[in-house]
Amino acid sequence: IITKLLLMGESNVGKTSLLRCYCDNVLAVQGHFEATIGVDFKIKTVQKEYDGENIQLKLQIWDYASSERFAHIPQAYYRGTSGVFGLIDLTNRDSMYGLRQRISRMRENEQFINIPILIVGSKKDLSDDRQISNEEILQFAAQYKAQYVEISNVTGEGVQNCFDKMIEVVLQSQNFKEKLQQGEMKKIENRLLRDDRKKSCF
Repeated sequence: IITKLLLMGESNVGKTSLLRCYCDNVLAVQGHFEATIGVDFKIKTVQKEYDGENIQLKLQIWDYASSERFAHIPQAYYRGTSGVFGLIDLTNRDSMYGLRQRISRMRENEQFINIPILIVGSKKDLSDDRQISNEEILQFAAQYKAQYVEISNVTGEGVQNCFDKMIEVVLQSQNFKEKLQQGEMKKIENRLLRDDRKKSCF
């Protein structure tokens, strides 16, 4: 099952580092910043249990550039999305306000209002530079009925949990259930079509 996930947040919050850490097992270097130009994405296949059965999820994880030139993500970018990682840099309070604006722009289109969001606090390892309290982010996440996790792309702490939590959120969402039902209906239609073709051969 193809599962499209988006990384959302201001520039330098750690979106690309999170993508590489999870998909390529490459840890970020503290102080090193490499901006995404345009759009990047990676694919990772995982096995999960759903409704008593093992299912295969083909995660398509999209990273969209956050520079001023690409500040406004086209609405088409959200189409078919199963979940959004909303990243906040724990050492930069403005990144929380920036994420709020991005979520608001996404939800201007009614068809994207119910896309599940997971709030991710990055740069957990820089505890001495932290500007946002845990309580503040929990209140922020509550506005979107979202869960919250913290990660460090430098040490790798919390990265696996971050994606496990997102998959859990996606599997529980109404969007996923509808997608699964549509897939089952398509299989039935294809099977009936094959049966009709076999009958027409006689």
